[in-house]
Amino acid sequence: MKILTKELIRESEESAVLNGAFTFRQLMYKAGITAGDIINKKLSCNSKKIAILCGNGNNGGDGFVIADYLYGIGADVTVIIPFGEPKTSDAKYYFDNLEFVKMTDSFEGNFDIIIDALFGIGYMYRENNLAEDLFEKINNADGIKVAVDIPSGVEANSGFVGKNAVKADLTVTFIALKPCFVLPDGSDYCGEVVIADIGVTPKEGGYSVIEKPKFEK
Repeated sequence: MKILTKELIRESEESAVLNGAFTFRQLMYKAGITAGDIINKKLSCNSKKIAILCGNGNNGGDGFVIADYLYGIGADVTVIIPFGEPKTSDAKYYFDNLEFVKMTDSFEGNFDIIIDALFGIGYMYRENNLAEDLFEKINNADGIKVAVDIPSGVEANSGFVGKNAVKADLTVTFIALKPCFVLPDGSDYCGEVVIADIGVTPKEGGYSVIEKPKFEK
């Protein structure tokens, strides 16, 4: 199984776009729809009360697409934007198209499923009390925790975790594993990991996972 750094993941996405397979906006839609379908198959989301915490970058854009998808199959969805409205054009496009989903800027109440679409692979640790308090609040809440791409608060390449990170029961990641899924301390935060096929060919390079060799005594 291949492991790609975040740089190789981005190169894989860029290659798909340059080759005409997708636009970046279409790629975001494909990621969100595929993740939403996996989450539904794993957790049977119809009629479930679901919170989707969306950051103001492209990971949040994936979250908006997931929200629309899960609402469409009958889930009771609340989108939470603790850092404000999206700053990227593609994420804002899907944010602006959320017509019927409930929206708030604070994480309050009880939910069956809590979906983390706050930061994604671009996260680099910086002391941020608002984010760290939010991670802790998510972890202390009842409900199944699902991370989109990687749990927020985990660095993709190093697996480093600062003061806190979202501790997911399920992580739906895209294209390939990232190093954090096999390295300390990040691997402790990922739960079950599912790789979503979004039609992007992984770039050559990276790392491979092998089974531990067996030695005869």
